[in-house]
Amino acid sequence: MSPYARRMHDSNQGAGEEGTPPPPPAEAPAGSAPIPPDPGVPDTSPLSHATGAAAEAVTAPGPEGPPIAQGLRIWLVLIGVMGLFGLLFEQAELALMVTLGGAFAAAHAADRDPAYRPLHLLLTGVYVVGGTVFFAGLALWLATQTGTGPLRSLAAGIAGGAAVLSLLTALRPLSDGMASAVFRTLHQTHTLRLGGRIVLMVLLFVVPGWAAVPSLLEILAERPRPLLDTGQLLGSMVGLTLLALGGVGFLVRRDLKATVERLGLRMPRPAHYAVMAAGVVTLYLLNVGVEAVQRTWLPALWEQDQRVNEMMAGGLGLGGGLLLGVCAGVGEELAMRGALQPRLGLVFTAVVFAALHVHYSWVGMATILLLGVVLGVIRERTSTTIAILVHTIYDILAVMTTTGSGGT
Repeated sequence: MSPYARRMHDSNQGAGEEGTPPPPPAEAPAGSAPIPPDPGVPDTSPLSHATGAAAEAVTAPGPEGPPIAQGLRIWLVLIGVMGLFGLLFEQAELALMVTLGGAFAAAHAADRDPAYRPLHLLLTGVYVVGGTVFFAGLALWLATQTGTGPLRSLAAGIAGGAAVLSLLTALRPLSDGMASAVFRTLHQTHTLRLGGRIVLMVLLFVVPGWAAVPSLLEILAERPRPLLDTGQLLGSMVGLTLLALGGVGFLVRRDLKATVERLGLRMPRPAHYAVMAAGVVTLYLLNVGVEAVQRTWLPALWEQDQRVNEMMAGGLGLGGGLLLGVCAGVGEELAMRGALQPRLGLVFTAVVFAALHVHYSWVGMATILLLGVVLGVIRERTSTTIAILVHTIYDILAVMTTTGSGGT
């Protein structure tokens, strides 16, 4: 019995791991390699926590998977074309997301075949260096701003520490420990290490981002063009969608059918429409309730969040509001609840989701955390499709009524 088959046999005799791919056939095609566990496949070890419908929706790929080289060529073309488009047309988010999606695709390729490890290290290195430079620059900017207070000084220190930590994640022992802590699994892969780095950077940005928001809002308020326009909305949706596809290994680890299953995209059943209606009402009432409390007891924070909402969506109108709802609902739910939640867990995914909204006050972020939990429960109990529909309809209602801090 080969060492790989013996490990599979031993695991099946013990606690077992749901979704672990079977051993490869005796005569595997040349160049193929067994696929190790990835962030999309939950394990049932004591450290695992992916449960419910989210776990059941995950389908493990076969031992061979799609052709790696062909999939990577497509991803490299996407990075080149979409990245260049983003840079030329001031779509920085699109360029960032498609490059990160390609980095995840390369990580999946390296997990399947070590021959692709240099490409994975190259793309991952871009984010390690980029994160280091970004946090170092943010720390310097915060430290040199006028009117520095305790929060800004603390934020500058955290940003400086984040720069050092981002660079240190290039060391294998630290990246292994970080991935274990974030994803709570003993199975270390290139994909998990990259995912752990990104989650860490998002969380480290919260306090520096809070401190930088007031100055950034003043700068953005002087722009002649609106904060959100059709191009920005479409670019964000496309970028987040490509990030979700790369995160689950589309074209490299999974074909289209397996990718759709992994992301939890399924046709709604009749009973799901009642869940969808209840979800929209719950999100809307939650937002309205928090806004009322915030306006009464924390008026300064309410005015800050209201100003952000008006800057982002105040001039969109009906057509722009519809587009915002669709773009945010599709892009954010595919990335958060579709790709990330089955591996990171419901609550922690909601935390990351809220951390991406540092332009709001702490009350606004707490509201978005609660909204993320509700959307996560909907994803687990039904599907990502229903979560997308709920998020889309809710955002359209929030934009049309320009309520408080709950727009996502």
